[in-house]
Amino acid sequence: MSCAFIDKDRIKLTVNSNLQESIVTVRDELLKRENLYDGFVASILSVLKPKEHYVGDGESEISAEYGANYLAEEILNRIVGLE
Repeated sequence: MSCAFIDKDRIKLTVNSNLQESIVTVRDELLKRENLYDGFVASILSVLKPKEHYVGDGESEISAEYGANYLAEEILNRIVGLE
């Protein structure tokens, strides 16, 4: 097993080398291919858009009834194809 540092807070996840290589490949492809990156953005927006509401002056916000954990799980489920 090897370690991969996944996020800005340097959270250490233990993964096997094949998974780590896959994560790096996905990251690299997202950075190289604008259409793939845009697809991920669209997938995330498809979770967030129905939950936002207009607050005025061209601004919108996500209702507080949706917790961060709930939204994170819903986004990940959409990206991995569970929704």
